[in-house]
Amino acid sequence: GTASAFANFFDQWAGSYDLITVPFNLDEAPTQHLAFDYAYATYVVEIDKLDIYYSTNYGISWLLLESMPGGISGPLNTAGATTDPFVPTPADWATKGIDLPSGTNMLKFRATSAYGNNLYLDNIRITQTGPGTNTVASLTVGSGQNECFSAPATLFVAGADGPVTVENGGSATFIAGASIYFQEGTRVMPGGYLHGYIDPEWPYCGGKAPALPGTTASTEHVAGFSGSNFLLYPNPTTGSFTVAVKGDLPAGDIRVDIYGIQGSHIVSDRMNGERHHAFSVAGLPDGIYFVKIVSGDRTETVKLVKNR
Repeated sequence: GTASAFANFFDQWAGSYDLITVPFNLDEAPTQHLAFDYAYATYVVEIDKLDIYYSTNYGISWLLLESMPGGISGPLNTAGATTDPFVPTPADWATKGIDLPSGTNMLKFRATSAYGNNLYLDNIRITQTGPGTNTVASLTVGSGQNECFSAPATLFVAGADGPVTVENGGSATFIAGASIYFQEGTRVMPGGYLHGYIDPEWPYCGGKAPALPGTTASTEHVAGFSGSNFLLYPNPTTGSFTVAVKGDLPAGDIRVDIYGIQGSHIVSDRMNGERHHAFSVAGLPDGIYFVKIVSGDRTETVKLVKNR
């Protein structure tokens, strides 16, 4: 891109800037790794500073993770000294990587001025590694392609490593034993299909037939979803949706679970002997959710869009 976070130490003789992430939850990942790009030059010898803090209680309290002093020889310095306002060239950038403590769910970057020169931050990202994890990134599924990707525990899609795009006529299936994270950069074009579901039994993809019909996702606004056994409408919704039983399927005990786009479980409800039932999502933020419908050995999952 052409923009970055900017700490104007050149014009600010004291004080600090705070850049705080939104809360995140990556408990399933055995290892969490922070990486970011930075560029800094001092004025003459002034020691500006970048401190990085982490929180395990969603910002109630903070602990110091890393301190990077500037000056002419500090670890923050990437471009020496200049008495002009510092604007980095591509050669002035460096990348810093830090392993995060277990349970980290927020980060804070505090830039403190000593009246030196400017600091730039960009491409702040968190990656996850460890047994049972897999990342799918920098991928385009074109027309006529039918691809499957899986992980025994956690599957990460797109994010800092590059976008994943399913084009018109393409189909992509994502299967994991515990969690699937559809991160920024996951795109499904009109006429493309994305399927994602959780199945604790390994192997996946070529090793066995999919357990679910899958999740149909499209950037087109459709009136509802019609699967093999259930209907869900309206979709998109402004506050509620209805699940209806199709055809001759018995209206028995049906469980309905709603998940966030990052795989977090939000709420469960049941339909007991009903052929249709309305569910409220009025209290949820606008965005993309996944609704999993289970009746005996029949399971369907559908992407639900909530907007105003």
